[in-house]
Amino acid sequence: MEILNEIIIKLANWFVSPQGVFIFQIIQIVAGILFFLLIIALIYLIKVTHYFERAFWRDFIRFITFKPYGKKGITRKVAKKWKLISNRLKSASESDWKIAIIEAESFLDEIFEKIGLEGENFGQKLKQINVSEFSDIMIEDIWQAHKVRNNIVHDPNYKLNFEQAKKTLMIYEKTLNDLGFF
Repeated sequence: MEILNEIIIKLANWFVSPQGVFIFQIIQIVAGILFFLLIIALIYLIKVTHYFERAFWRDFIRFITFKPYGKKGITRKVAKKWKLISNRLKSASESDWKIAIIEAESFLDEIFEKIGLEGENFGQKLKQINVSEFSDIMIEDIWQAHKVRNNIVHDPNYKLNFEQAKKTLMIYEKTLNDLGFF
């Protein structure tokens, strides 16, 4: 026990000696620099990976504003763009109706990207939709609208009647409405 007390006393005397204080100051400086570098690396990684945005910020904004994340400042743009798309239904041409449906899905795809859904195509983004934002029936309707759009794009002989075009555009419009853009 006495040996242990002697070792502790010698260590304590060494730490208060000029050499010990100097080494301790160097250790503090190195630790401070490492801490600063780690904080910078952490901030950089959070920014690059968008972790903070996905894990916290989007939900916080949705909770506070009762509106989808990324909506601020684009509601008027959405309404203006949607008006251009829906005006194509006023035409008597089936090709204009088809273009309206293709543009509507493309536009909705852009909106999905802005609110944080990821995927290579519309279908992959649609699979990521939070079911609580839509009813199950609405999700099925969006899939049906997507199938109509795919038929238009992949089958040049696909016949589209006005009622089907109107119904499909209404589904896309209701989706935008449910997301809080109208």
